[in-house]
Amino acid sequence: EDPADRVPLACLPRSEDFGDCPDEIRNLLPEDAPLGHVSHVNVRYSQGPKHGENRSPLYCFRWLAGDHPVHFQTTVAAAAGSHHAAAVIARACWLKFAQGWKKNQVLEWRNDCYALLKTACGRGSVV
Repeated sequence: EDPADRVPLACLPRSEDFGDCPDEIRNLLPEDAPLGHVSHVNVRYSQGPKHGENRSPLYCFRWLAGDHPVHFQTTVAAAAGSHHAAAVIARACWLKFAQGWKKNQVLEWRNDCYALLKTACGRGSVV
């Protein structure tokens, strides 16, 4: 992946402006990090890897667990196709790491968020 494909969310429209998140998704999302929280800068949008002519957009960050950086991401596809949902879930995952959760716990929680959206909306894929 080209690092130029990654941009801080602060450089993009606010996630509330994405307009791709109907109420049936928005109402199921975890609590977002408050505006101004460091996760709003450190969670970054990436166009994602190419699959043929298509890309798989995602939101990612690196969490420093001791001396070990932990890469973490949420994908738009798994978040019922919503950029807003993927961004909110990524920031909520940041908050879980900040509470001391381990990566496997955060992964399980993220996948539960995906499954809830998929069940409610009948779309997206849990990865």
